[in-house]
Amino acid sequence: SSFAAGDILYATGATTLTKLVKGSAADVLTMNAGATAPEWAAPAGGGKVLQWTNNHITTQYSSSSASFADFSGLQEFAITPSESDSKIAILTQFSGGCKNWNILKFQRKIGSGSYADFALPSGASGNQSNGHFGGFYDNDDGSFMQVSWNYLDSPATTDEVKYKLQGLSHNPNTIYLNRTHGNHNYVSNGNTTSSVMLLEIGA
Repeated sequence: SSFAAGDILYATGATTLTKLVKGSAADVLTMNAGATAPEWAAPAGGGKVLQWTNNHITTQYSSSSASFADFSGLQEFAITPSESDSKIAILTQFSGGCKNWNILKFQRKIGSGSYADFALPSGASGNQSNGHFGGFYDNDDGSFMQVSWNYLDSPATTDEVKYKLQGLSHNPNTIYLNRTHGNHNYVSNGNTTSSVMLLEIGA
């Protein structure tokens, strides 16, 4: 006997009607688990790209450490998920050089928390290191090396999520981003670019 704009009437028996109170904006009408009554639900959004950020890195950066350390001055890569069950696709491409063995990894920070490792392997032993991808090893120090790492992260939050790049090198030796190790005065040497793209994928 009492209704509001948007309410829907449906039958609960051969001679009985009841109402379904209106849903929220963009909700879709579906059937409940018992297939006995209609109900409102959020629209299915699985696999859709909800937002993205493209970080085009044009400046040269370096890191010189025998343990994992930040690339001094390199920005953090941030995205704020719109849904807590979204996943974050991390798509990267880096260009650089180093004259000795090196390894790279990302760290993650959620909201006001601290940066921490995530999604690392567990196979390192002895003096070995666990990283996300191999770095730029150029024995003659005059060539650009290309490396990449792609990952589907599940931060389970609607707080801002930040990622940062770290590297370590043997001895140590300097790891350079967007230039060769030798940085020679050759036509084939100079500056390159790198990129980090973050995409929010709906559940």
